[in-house]
Amino acid sequence: MRMPWLLIAGLLGALAVVMGAAGAHSVGDDDEFRRFYSTAFTYHMFHVFPLIAIAFITKDGGKATIFGNMAGCFFVAGIFLFSGSLYYLGQTGQAVGYYITPTGGLLLIGGWLSLAICGFIEWRQTKL
Repeated sequence: MRMPWLLIAGLLGALAVVMGAAGAHSVGDDDEFRRFYSTAFTYHMFHVFPLIAIAFITKDGGKATIFGNMAGCFFVAGIFLFSGSLYYLGQTGQAVGYYITPTGGLLLIGGWLSLAICGFIEWRQTKL
């Protein structure tokens, strides 16, 4: 199945800019809150770029598409859980839940590993 990764990447990139601007104006002077918010923004924006790559990797619909789509899903879920929970913590000073942020981090790692598997499949197909 062809997923609209470029659309999703564009929307998440725009959301990152909005969240960065909002944080610049609304996070107080507390350095710890600023650090949480800054980490959320950095990881959010950084993980939009692999989604752009996935849009082109999955274009042909080869065997690697399954792992490319899986990587994209992991990245999107990871952005929302990891960055979302840190945005909330940076704004309010209250944690969303004990396992939300680490789960988001594991999903981001899973996205990178799925992308590596996707790359391995592509490499093996072109090497043969």
